[in-house]
Amino acid sequence: MRIKKLTLAIVMIVALSTTLFAATPFFFSSGDYDSIKLYDPNGKRVDALTQMYSSGYIISTDNHEASFFSEFAEITLKPNTLMVLLGIESPEFYLLDGSIIISAKNKNVTVYTTTAKYSLTPYSSAEIVYTETEDSIAN
Repeated sequence: MRIKKLTLAIVMIVALSTTLFAATPFFFSSGDYDSIKLYDPNGKRVDALTQMYSSGYIISTDNHEASFFSEFAEITLKPNTLMVLLGIESPEFYLLDGSIIISAKNKNVTVYTTTAKYSLTPYSSAEIVYTETEDSIAN
């Protein structure tokens, strides 16, 4: 009985650690660190260097651009942009205001605005703008 419990515990630890390391972080890579406001899924402001392993993070830039990186995409947020990370496993973003340049890597990436849904296939790039006066995509 004790061997079964020990074996089960080992299997659980391996399974949980594999799941933890399988998650791909999304994180700040370059730009003006001081111009970034990053909020966790609970709305608490966190350090801009926080690695995001789950959905719900809100990223805001002030007067400077900032770039973010992951295994699935590289994104540059232009000045005065507000964006939400909606999904990591299935990469999705919600552009609330501003402009981003996004390069999809090895996965499909979806970007939503209030009025549109933009889907990028692997190894494609686009600039998406969503402001009071414009909702567009250019690649």
